[in-house]
Amino acid sequence: MHRIVAVLIAALSLAGCAVAPFGENVQLPKGPEPEVTGKVAEGKLACVARNLTKAQRQVAFGVVGGGDKTGKANYSSNDGTGAFNTQGGADMAISSLGRTGVRLVELDPVYRGTLDWFQAKAGQELVGDGVSRPAVLNVRTQEGSVTETTIPNQEIKGPDGVSRPATLKVTTNTPPKTESQTVQIKNIPLRKGTLYPARYVIMGSITGTDFLPGGGINGGAAGLTAGYEQNRIAQRLDMRLVEFPVGDSVGGRIVATTTVKKQVVQDGIRLQLTRYFGDVKPQLINLEAGAQRREPVQDSMGDLIDLAVGDLLEQKFNLYKCRNETVVSALN
Repeated sequence: MHRIVAVLIAALSLAGCAVAPFGENVQLPKGPEPEVTGKVAEGKLACVARNLTKAQRQVAFGVVGGGDKTGKANYSSNDGTGAFNTQGGADMAISSLGRTGVRLVELDPVYRGTLDWFQAKAGQELVGDGVSRPAVLNVRTQEGSVTETTIPNQEIKGPDGVSRPATLKVTTNTPPKTESQTVQIKNIPLRKGTLYPARYVIMGSITGTDFLPGGGINGGAAGLTAGYEQNRIAQRLDMRLVEFPVGDSVGGRIVATTTVKKQVVQDGIRLQLTRYFGDVKPQLINLEAGAQRREPVQDSMGDLIDLAVGDLLEQKFNLYKCRNETVVSALN
């Protein structure tokens, strides 16, 4: 009986690893730290933020792209799968840059489209600030008119050479009358401003998501069976830093590149007890318990982007002292 109680306690303990009280968060598991291809690098963002000079913090950065390019693009077809990773890589990269203290410029297509829409409306005088100001308008006070005058007792000679009496009509055109009036209007056109240019643009995408086969072990004796299994997802991220033309400068040069890889780990354990208990009337008892854990895939991608952004800034500003620093994981 004591052994049964011990097995029950162990099974409940395993199940407790995967659940939590209703009002509390489940503890998120943490797998291996991400690595930059060719070297281990952690804590990049913190190190870069500490070592940037005041002049370097004034350099403006923007982000374009950052989505998942590992899945299919045609979602209307019935074959293949869509993207498994986040499409918000650009938003994560902006957050990573913001933690370093550099100047940020918005380059999102939604922002650019909204700006173009407002400026187009301003050109049509359909956008204003709502403030009443006097304006001079030309107001038409009288419409033009056309009058006809009949002149009687006139004779005209017809085709046969005979003169006959006729009535002539004379048309007089009176132009409209226009006056200038001062009125109060609220439709003040939006003035076109100046966009702050980005000096460098971070571009890239998620280029790898591979589901590794994994493995496990299972065994038992005396009615007690136990098993363990593990699976992994291999992720890859490629990003680059591109020079943007400002003033008379030439843009398009790629000044830094980086590749970051990580394996997301999932594992689980299972226990099963199947035995007869009782001497007089034996009863067959079957008990199963198990638990699984997996690193959150999207949070893991956030770690990769943190590391990639820090590595690009390290290369750009020659912050070699940050090469072997560690990244502060978003899961901690």
